[in-house]
Amino acid sequence: MMTDLLAYIGPVVGAWTTMAVVFLGVGVSVRRAFGLRQYGARQLLILPLIGWCIAVAFLQIWHFFLPVDQRALVVVAVAGMVGLAWNWRDLWNVVTRSAWNSAIVVATFLLVAIWLANQTTNQPQNYDSGLYHLNAVRWAHSYPL
Repeated sequence: MMTDLLAYIGPVVGAWTTMAVVFLGVGVSVRRAFGLRQYGARQLLILPLIGWCIAVAFLQIWHFFLPVDQRALVVVAVAGMVGLAWNWRDLWNVVTRSAWNSAIVVATFLLVAIWLANQTTNQPQNYDSGLYHLNAVRWAHSYPL
């Protein structure tokens, strides 16, 4: 049973980790483009969200001209990796001098990620999902911009 659980949860946690790293790279690039190079552990929690917002805005514009497919994924991933490479020294300094080294913090984030991944692998429990949420996804897939 535990191996079945990990077979479903492991890829979700891995995908979330990969996306968080890519969006962190996009976020630090945006912050650096505006001339803000000094940041601490608190900003490391916000930078992936900034990167996600920028990626969503980029993908909205991309969708006007091309379908969002593997090409868009590659563009966002390369932008994130370039951002990480461009800012690796600053990121390393923040990670080595902050509370991120605490095993309790890392363990807490890992447990929360595992719990959330377990929740996302369940069937939709929201009453509205069958009424319009899933239909909206089907519509967006069937009739792209």
